[in-house]
Amino acid sequence: MKKRLVIDTDAGIDDAIAIWMALADPAVELVAITAVSGNVPVDQVVRNIGIVLDLAGAGPIPFFRGASQPLVGPPVHAMDIHGQDGLGNAGFPPSSRHPEPGPAPWALVELARRFPGELFLVALGPLTNVALALAIEPDLPRL
Repeated sequence: MKKRLVIDTDAGIDDAIAIWMALADPAVELVAITAVSGNVPVDQVVRNIGIVLDLAGAGPIPFFRGASQPLVGPPVHAMDIHGQDGLGNAGFPPSSRHPEPGPAPWALVELARRFPGELFLVALGPLTNVALALAIEPDLPRL
């Protein structure tokens, strides 16, 4: 049986590589991806997820827009490292993929409930979506 993963990402260069590694691993089923503000603003993260999936030739993998700012303090981005687009300013064409309706924290909760005891969360960016999901469902770690 494959390991079911959800990746929570701020989709900079490093996270793009991690997503590609998950997609390339035959022992992994990437169930969904959630976007969080971090390396770049969340709207750019959403665009980057579509681009990364396109570049990998991935099938339809749902992804969800998440938190646009930290729970405390102002957003801090790393565009000086990852480029203005978060992907090294490589000039990748935009994707035609679109995020699923509904916020990422709810998606994390619903996926954990759908696959109790079978889902692994790989949090690559700030943990804002995870914190919000825990506020919704305190039993999330058990699920």
